Parts: sequence; C-alpha cells; structure tokens
Amino acid sequence: MKNTPRTALRHFVGDICWKFPWLLICTASLFLGMSCFDAAAILTLAPVVDLLMGADSTATSAITKQMERVLTFLGIPMTLWSALAAFFVFNVVKNAFAIFALYTVQRTKFVILRHYMLGTFDDFFSARWRFFSEQKQGTLVNTFLHEVNVVGEAVIKMAQFLSTIIQIVLLLAVPFMISWQLTSLSLLGAGVIAIPFLIAGRISYRFGKQTTSTSNDMYGILQESCATAKIVQGFGNQARNRGMFSEAFDCYRRAMVKGETLNSSILHLYQPLGLVILIIALLAAQRLNVPISETAVLIYALMKTLPSVGTLTSLKASLENFTPSYEQMMRLRKVAREDRQPEGGRPFATLGSGIEVKNVSFTYPGRDMVLNDISLSIPAGKMTAVVGESGCGKSTLLDMLMGFNMIERGDVLIDGVSLKDYDQSSYRQRIGYVPQDAVLFNMSIRDNILWAQANATDETLAEALRLANAQVFIDEFPDGVDTIVGDRGVRLSGGQIQRIALARAILRRPELLILDEATSALDSQSETLIQDAIAEIARDTTIIVVAHRLSTVKMADTIVVLDEGAIVEQG
Repeated sequence: MKNTPRTALRHFVGDICWKFPWLLICTASLFLGMSCFDAAAILTLAPVVDLLMGADSTATSAITKQMERVLTFLGIPMTLWSALAAFFVFNVVKNAFAIFALYTVQRTKFVILRHYMLGTFDDFFSARWRFFSEQKQGTLVNTFLHEVNVVGEAVIKMAQFLSTIIQIVLLLAVPFMISWQLTSLSLLGAGVIAIPFLIAGRISYRFGKQTTSTSNDMYGILQESCATAKIVQGFGNQARNRGMFSEAFDCYRRAMVKGETLNSSILHLYQPLGLVILIIALLAAQRLNVPISETAVLIYALMKTLPSVGTLTSLKASLENFTPSYEQMMRLRKVAREDRQPEGGRPFATLGSGIEVKNVSFTYPGRDMVLNDISLSIPAGKMTAVVGESGCGKSTLLDMLMGFNMIERGDVLIDGVSLKDYDQSSYRQRIGYVPQDAVLFNMSIRDNILWAQANATDETLAEALRLANAQVFIDEFPDGVDTIVGDRGVRLSGGQIQRIALARAILRRPELLILDEATSALDSQSETLIQDAIAEIARDTTIIVVAHRLSTVKMADTIVVLDEGAIVEQG
C-alpha cells in the first residue's frame, strides 16, 4: 500500500489509541467536561440578557424559563445576580477542567514521548553493528534529538484536535436548540469556506518533508564537525565547516518558516470569512424573529464555534506537517528491526577449551570477499596474535568473533557450540574489548572504568588500574581517579586513554580479552607499558591481539598471518 500522509497519521493515532487507551479516555473526559461547562455558561447568557432588558414572563426565552425552574428547585430566586453568578461559576469550573486537561495532555505527551524514545533506542541497539555503519550518524542523532520531539509535539496537536472537535459538537448543540435552520446554514457556510484550506494539508506535508530532510543534513554536519574538531582546527578549516553548517541551517530555516507560516496563516485567513457567516446569521435571526436573548446566545456560541472550525483546519495541517518526522522514526526502526542481532538461547558463562573458527567466509555488501575460508584454533588461557597488512581482514575477523557480523559460510564454535546458539549479550558481557581508537565517556576515570561493571569493589578497581599500568599517571592528577577526562577522553594523552580503556576491559575479569591494534598509535614508552600490562594479564586470560608491530606479538603463544582475507601462515 502506498505510504501517504493520511496513512502515517492513521497509523500514529491508531498506535497511540491501542497502547494508551486510558490516558486518552481521561484526556477526552476532561475535554468533554470543559466543553459541557462552556456550553452551560453560554446558555446562562439568555437569562442575563432577558433580565437586563426587563422582559416579562411571556417574553422571556425558553432557556430562561428552564433555568428559572432549575434555580427554583435549588431554592435560589431567579435574579440578575443569580444568573451572573451561574455564568461565573460555570466559567470557573470550565477553566478548572481546562487546567487539569492541560496537565493531562502534557503528562500524556511525555509518556508517549518516552515510549517512542526508548522504543527507538531499543530497536537501534538491538540491531547488528551493520545498521550503525550503514546509516548516517547525523540522521540517527537528528531522529533522537529533533524528530522524536516533533512526534511528542504532535501529541499536543492531536489533543487540541480532539478538544476542538468535542468543543464544536457541544457548542453547536446550543444554537441547534435555538434555531436549527440558522445553525445548519452557518455550519454549511463554515464547511464550504474550509474546503480550500484542506488543500493546505498537502502543502504542509511537503514542507514537513523538507524540514526533516534539511534537519538531517544540519545535524549531520554539526555532529561531524564536533567529532572531528581537532582535524577541523588542525587544517584551519573552521570557516569551511562554518559555511557548510550555515548553508544547512539556512535550508532548514527556510523550510521551517514556510511550514510554520502556512500553519499559522490558516486560522488568520479563516477568521474574516467566519465573521461574514456571523453577520449573515445575525441578519437571518432578525428575519426569523428569534428573541434577542436567544440571538445573543446563538451569536456568542457561533462566535466560539466558527473560529474552532478554522482551528481544526490549522491543526490538521500541523499534524500533516509532523508526519514526515514520524515516518522517518518508524522507517529507521523498521530497518533496525529487520537487521536485528540474532540471539541464541544458551547463556554463556565461561570459556573452557577455546574457540574454533571453521571454514569461515565473509563479504561486505558490494565488495570483494574479505575473509576466505578461514580456519584456526584459539586455545583457552593462551595468547593468539593476528597480524597482516591493512585491509587484510584482521578487524573483520575480530568482529566475527564478537558476533558483530553474520557468518555467511562456515561457523565459529565456542567450546564446541556455535556462537549463534549463545545469548549474545551474555557472551559479550564476558568479553573485554580495547579497540584501536579507544573512546572514553565525558566523566571521571573511576566512572569510565566502572561503566564496564558498576558493582565492582574499590579493590577490584585498584587491581584493574595496577594491571593496566594506569595507577602511576593517575596518582599525578590532583583529583586522582575522580579526574574528569573530557569528551572522548580529550584531556588525556593517547597512551593514558589506552591504559584506562584496558583497565575498563579487564575490570570485569573477562573470559576473553580482545585487543584491536591497541598500541599502533602510541609512542614507544606507552607501547612498552601496554605490552607489560598485556604480559601480566595473559597469565590468567585468553587473549586475542591484532597488531602490526612484531614487538607487540612476540609474547604470543600462536601467531596467525593474514593476507588478502586468507591465512597464509600460523604457528
């Protein structure tokens, strides 16, 4: 079925109604109460007008007579002051309902926003690594920071849409009670006027598509510029990136201005035409000899109802403007779910005999074969080194061993059991991993290391720092392990980052420690410290290390040489 704005909007509304029925029922009930008291307040205008004009019992309206019966039943005399008091009380109660409705709408918004944000997060991070490598990071960031929030704002618009419909229905009941002919004429006129404005919804959807697309581009440039700030400054290209960001922002600004102007203009364009209908209704009431008090009620009710029709049209355009944000969020979630990480049901606890790679081949989409019929054994408690030129498949092999890549041919066996039969989370929780470009979080050294295992003791933390040869430089910091490292560890040297990353990896006492070019970018002193740390850890842990330098792998029990995706030598 072709995807249209209405299809996406129906899906969004249906999804919310299905998952949050009680919140919506509560919100609708409050709007219903608010509109009922609003209608009651309008009806009290008839006796107010009759009493101000001093009409006798034969000339008063039916509304006034009915209200007099109600007040008499309550033991309250029918006076101007009692009518005004009723008008005041009904308005106060109506506004009390409005306040509670506003609170409920805001609460509902964030409940639904939380549902979509966490759902999107779960779908993204349950996908295979390939999902992240194939998507633009700016689009992913924009989806979280902007588009999902737009979806949250759509909840407010939807609540306003529902409120307006309830208000129109109940407020129209008042003039229908007075003169169905006049009300029908006014309603027909309002509908005819609204028809051209419905076309604005399609235009608003196109502006929404432009807004989402330009927002993706803008966030993409911003994210890349922040992530590569050192390179941007190192090349002296700040002006170039600023120009790219400025251009992207201007495109986003133009799309936003068009969309917001269109949505806001609908109501303002509708109001003068609505006044024409009111004038016609007033003249028609005079011709039909409608009593003055009832004419006042009718005109007041129409004055509140007709602008609501314009509001309804404006809200419809706003909802269609939001639709592209919802479509992008759901599209990415669908892609992530289709690329979901396969999970076995077998929990992983310990590594017994070792890992066996049997005739494994792997190809990235649109590329030549990266691994070609690889077979090797990685015994438990030993260090296995994988060496080879750049692009020979070393990191791809590690990704295979960590379960990041789907095995196309062959298999990886852990203690004789296929890797795909294990629960991947339990397996990876027993792995320590140090990539070539180690990344630290913008928090303290302590928190960075404890991120791997939050319940680790101070003794375990100190042991991890000692094994990683990190305690020496940490003691030189005034705040010690509570030193904030900055975004991605920017306040530390490369060697210090690698040693903290190594401490983080060994804190959980992993069954398998994987080091991917962990010393390739370090100076000789830092490399020696890392090598010493690896040598001590290797006494009790199974280690797989990828490296270029012979000095890094000379302590390995087994060395595997890769060339163009094939093992050419091992021993």
